[in-house]
Amino acid sequence: MKLISFVPLFAAAALSFPSSIPEEESSSGIPLSLEGIAPSVESVREVFSSGPSQGLPSNASAPEIVVTLDDEDYDNVSSLDIRSHVRSDSGNLLDIVSYSSYSRDFYSGSSFSVPVMPEPWDYTELLFPKLNLYIVNNSSRTVNVSSLEFVVSGSVADKRPYFNIATTSGEYCNEMSIANLGYSSESHLELSYRILKKGESFDGRYTGKRVLPSSGGSIDFFDDLVALGYNYKAMKASNPGGVDEWYSTEGGKRTLHRNVTLWDLSEEQIRRLFSPFSVEKTVEGSGSYADTYFTVYAPIYCELRCPGSGKTFRFHGKLCLGSMSEYGAEMDEDDSFDVQLRDSYQSYTVKYPYNATVVPGGSVKVGLTVKCGRSSTHKFYIRANNESGVTLRSRDISLQILNPRNSSPKKGWFF
Repeated sequence: MKLISFVPLFAAAALSFPSSIPEEESSSGIPLSLEGIAPSVESVREVFSSGPSQGLPSNASAPEIVVTLDDEDYDNVSSLDIRSHVRSDSGNLLDIVSYSSYSRDFYSGSSFSVPVMPEPWDYTELLFPKLNLYIVNNSSRTVNVSSLEFVVSGSVADKRPYFNIATTSGEYCNEMSIANLGYSSESHLELSYRILKKGESFDGRYTGKRVLPSSGGSIDFFDDLVALGYNYKAMKASNPGGVDEWYSTEGGKRTLHRNVTLWDLSEEQIRRLFSPFSVEKTVEGSGSYADTYFTVYAPIYCELRCPGSGKTFRFHGKLCLGSMSEYGAEMDEDDSFDVQLRDSYQSYTVKYPYNATVVPGGSVKVGLTVKCGRSSTHKFYIRANNESGVTLRSRDISLQILNPRNSSPKKGWFF
């Protein structure tokens, strides 16, 4: 693979676009054909029909642009990572949206389950959408390309509320974190909740309420759990080596946290000391190689009201009172990207000097990773030009990017 460096040119106001566009060639220097990518050039042309070329005959022998979504790295990411998916694929429109399993549930309109994390979940990691652009030459003439353009009819910011919500374990037992990572205007947040003891069912009624700042924060439900029968003092006396009380300091305010581990307790002790609540038992392995783990939790049902936007979200999770392990893991960051679009702008063009020669029956492949600094939706097509005025146009593309605040690009295996 050969990397071609470029400095982007803009028909609208200038933006900064570091990085490069890869051009894939065979070892002989001749652009690769589509063999191995699809059954044949003709079948690719039929499945991924582009708009008619301008300046060339509009028939089966004309060169064209084929655009697909590259999802080869998605097998190596977490279900909580944001990635792109093809929502619909018609002859005239390729519709791409980005979401994670969590964000899909968050915007479903139904009550959703929140994950358990080892620390407050105030970050998001994402794989920016990567488009594969093929310039396919079905004609009998050599086609020279001198530039590529993103012709954008509109970019619109996504101002819906978006919150990362998780219960926490490890050093943050008895807590839940709510992080406002969206772009809506909220004066404050109102959380209604109900914590259940073992054997209880949620009947739709909430018994507690907290008011949070617009940014969200961590909520400690320790007092609620004690009121429900949690004998923390007895548990601490029976498990002195498994309780760590520590303080965090933020904005000059000291906050007490509790880390409760269960390694020194037997199953009978765990069930007795945490008797009002559910005990989850997990056995890994078998025979002499079996390991048994315990987690104590209390189901919690919540409703989060956002007065500023008028939105309400209902969710449920498990408050962790103590465990033998932590959940989740830290993730790496990567700041590289190829193409950056604006989050709120109409009718602009991003132009890249790009030189390629496509022989009759051949093709070139261009990888374009598309980035925007915030959640937004974009409608555009891609155009390839040459110095003689010949233009090839892709079909229209609709691209929705979910990029919440405090997010970082996910480093995949092939980046």
